[in-house]
Amino acid sequence: MENKLAKTTVISALILTMIACSPTEKIYTVPDLKKDEALRFKVSAWCRENLDERRDVPNCKNARHALQELQYEAAKANIGK
Repeated sequence: MENKLAKTTVISALILTMIACSPTEKIYTVPDLKKDEALRFKVSAWCRENLDERRDVPNCKNARHALQELQYEAAKANIGK
C-alpha cells in the first residue's frame, strides 16, 4: 500500500513539474513580427535583456529572422535606385 502511494506521489509531482515548466507565452511568427514594428521591438528588447539565456527562445529566433528579412527586403528595394 505504501509503495503504491509513493509511486502515485512521485508521478503526480513529475506531472505537476512538467505542467509548471511548459511554455505558456505566445509564440509570434516571423510574419507577425515583420508586420508589427512595436511588437518586434518589444520582443527584441526582452531578448537583449539576457541574450545568453534567451538566444534560443522561439520568439527571439523569430524576431531576429524577421529583422533579417526586413533588412534584406529593404536592401533589395534600394538596388538600382
